[in-house]
Amino acid sequence: MLRRRHVVGGFLLLFVVASISYAEWPKMKLAKRELQKSQGYLYAENSKEDHFVNATGLVVAAIAEIEESIKLDSHNHHAASRLEATLAAPLPDKRNLRLALEHLRLGKEFLEAAKPDQGGHRDKAIAYTNRAIALLEQASAGTD
Repeated sequence: MLRRRHVVGGFLLLFVVASISYAEWPKMKLAKRELQKSQGYLYAENSKEDHFVNATGLVVAAIAEIEESIKLDSHNHHAASRLEATLAAPLPDKRNLRLALEHLRLGKEFLEAAKPDQGGHRDKAIAYTNRAIALLEQASAGTD
């Protein structure tokens, strides 16, 4: 009887731990979606200025880190990972700096809310996002 309780208790503990970590996966996907939107606005900007080019590269790197984290998480849950296109849909060509910053900040919030970190990818994505935000804020200060 005691052994049966241990087995049931073990399954219950395993279920709770799996539920907690699985709840973080959607946050990473939301962060990825927001960063992809920001990337789309940066591509639509079509600027050759260093701030935009560097920020776009950082956003691409952050998305790659998020994808790696999602792959690790889906592998840990034995779920098939669905790779989504990294490039966002093309947007009208206009100044999109403000919108790119908004989506970067929202993506950063989702990244920060997602726990635990999968293989360090979350922290790297946050660092890339912070650097991209800083570059775009510098660019914004220069265009005002």
